[in-house]
Amino acid sequence: MDSINTIARLTVRDSCRALAATLLTAVFGLRVDAAPDDTMLLSDTEFFADIPAIYSATRLPQPRSETPAAITVIDSEMIRASGARDLADLFRLVPGFQVAYSSREIPTITYHGIGDRLARRMLILIDGRSSYGAFIGNTNWSNLNLALDDIDRIEVIRSPNSAAYGANAFQGTINIITRHAAQIQDTRLKLTAGNQGILDGLARFATHFDSGDMRFTAYYRSEDGLDDVEDDLEVRSFSMRGDFRPGPRDTILLSLGWGDTDALRGDEDRILNPPATRESMLQHQHIRWQRQLDDGDSISLQFYHNRLDRNLEYRTEPLPSPPLPPALDGVELLINNDGTDQRFDLELQHIFHALDDLRIVWGLGARQDQAHSPSFFNSDETFRNQSARAFANVEWKFTPKTVFNAGAMLEHTEITDIDVSPRLALNYHLNDRHTVRAAWSTAKRIPTLLEEYGNRDISFMGIVIDQIYDNQGGLDAETMNSIELGYLASFPKAHLTFDARLYRDRIDDFITQVEVPATELRSDGALSFDNQGEITVDGLDLEFSYQPTRNSRIILTGALMQGSASGFGSEVPYSVRHFEASVPDYSASLLAMHRFKRHWFASLGAYWVDEMLWLTEQANVNQRPVEAYNRIDLRLARRLRVGDSRGEISLVVQNIGDDYEEFRPRQLFSTRGFVTVEWDF
Repeated sequence: MDSINTIARLTVRDSCRALAATLLTAVFGLRVDAAPDDTMLLSDTEFFADIPAIYSATRLPQPRSETPAAITVIDSEMIRASGARDLADLFRLVPGFQVAYSSREIPTITYHGIGDRLARRMLILIDGRSSYGAFIGNTNWSNLNLALDDIDRIEVIRSPNSAAYGANAFQGTINIITRHAAQIQDTRLKLTAGNQGILDGLARFATHFDSGDMRFTAYYRSEDGLDDVEDDLEVRSFSMRGDFRPGPRDTILLSLGWGDTDALRGDEDRILNPPATRESMLQHQHIRWQRQLDDGDSISLQFYHNRLDRNLEYRTEPLPSPPLPPALDGVELLINNDGTDQRFDLELQHIFHALDDLRIVWGLGARQDQAHSPSFFNSDETFRNQSARAFANVEWKFTPKTVFNAGAMLEHTEITDIDVSPRLALNYHLNDRHTVRAAWSTAKRIPTLLEEYGNRDISFMGIVIDQIYDNQGGLDAETMNSIELGYLASFPKAHLTFDARLYRDRIDDFITQVEVPATELRSDGALSFDNQGEITVDGLDLEFSYQPTRNSRIILTGALMQGSASGFGSEVPYSVRHFEASVPDYSASLLAMHRFKRHWFASLGAYWVDEMLWLTEQANVNQRPVEAYNRIDLRLARRLRVGDSRGEISLVVQNIGDDYEEFRPRQLFSTRGFVTVEWDF
């Protein structure tokens, strides 16, 4: 009888009543029981839990004080307190990171500037699976088949990390770790609505059985985008994670995902690129088997496949003549920008203790990247880049106070042949609470398939109207050499931790646009890519975490940086001055959160970024940097309970204050607010 009553309480009717009760409480003040402390969505322990061991720096589980790099961890409570709807917005909380939106479909992230629309110098992993698109070098931030509710924590490696993950772990590495399926005990429904056309929905449930657990999440997200920009966005996504235990020492992770995005993009003032809806479909399959051996050793084997299909076909407005030939007068061109981007990756990894104070992780991997786009390659051929890799990292605790990390990645690719990315680091514990670190590393960025092979023009009946790309090929990998000094401190009596990174990062063989001769109809030429110049960034990152009480937490970050550039030729549309302007002088963030009595929660996020120039694909030598800005976000929430079900209603207001420029001059981000209702039953 008890089980029947439990099932009855979880009917759709009761769930709808719970949602209605929450809204009545918020709007009309009607009484609904508040959730007791021991049944809140997150307990006090979870809210202020210590950070677990870090895996992303070397592939070995290590405390932060023993990693060879500076690391920021964004946990699930920071994600909730930030009020973010977009994954990219979370990285405003990382010292030295800058985030911008060229459109709401295309957020971009960079570390210490030198950012472009595609964020092609940052590696993003999801449970160890790379989301990097080798076609144009982007991460599809708007739809990664990943709901924020499913994220357990995010580990951000704030330095080159090619020694652990190879090409494209260049400026840094972001490893998004999702919740184990066993952690999901309830079914969740969630609805968000606000101005700017904001309307989101999520449904998630899990099932548990003797040998494993499975989690299923579906979500929908839509909005009107930035002011005065044609960038309406609609996203649909479904994902599944399964965690299975076929034996006492074996675990299997299985992840599947599918997503579909409709995004309005274009410019009414550009005849060949009018506003039109672009559709993209993303899918992935990921499986990882791991066996625990004796003494904490392990061996694992993983395979994943990513596929992104872009579908866009539209007609232009009637072409004018002149300046085009009379034969083109009034013609409406049919433009096709379709393309497919795929990655297949297989990797073996082994962790073992060679000695009591010596741990080693090593592995082998093979990868195939491929892209098919007749419009961007001017060919029906599928272009590929096959690669193989071998890596190792050694952690040696040769004294109780000293930890030495040495690692390297050896890669062979069809585009750049053989590349080696080494790293050396020494950590010294001054005492149990204070550690200093010195590190040196080299990282590589392999050219994308578009940079190496791209050939794009727009023509009609043999007449070339616009030539965009005419790549010459033969590119080398970009190389970053980095040196850093770090200091990590903990002050338990003051409830404070402190992390500092002093660094110099130098990029050689920078892959940049160059102008090449084109048809007589395009006086400014076409674009190709070439290795030119050197860019150096010197700076200091700071991160403070303060927890004055068990109910309060404050995270403060700051970054000072300065860029210098040299060695760029006159055929590069951007000058040295432009590259230096792409590095802001400072950025900072503050996240403060507090739990009040009676189950109210409040948080404040504040962000400051100096003026900076975002680099675009088609450079404009007269482009000015976007202005410096400050932004304040507020979130207020109350957690509730009806019967055995629990929920939360929250209000978020982003950018309280003046509009600020987003990615381009005069492209503005204005105040937006939204209400979210979620219920677990």
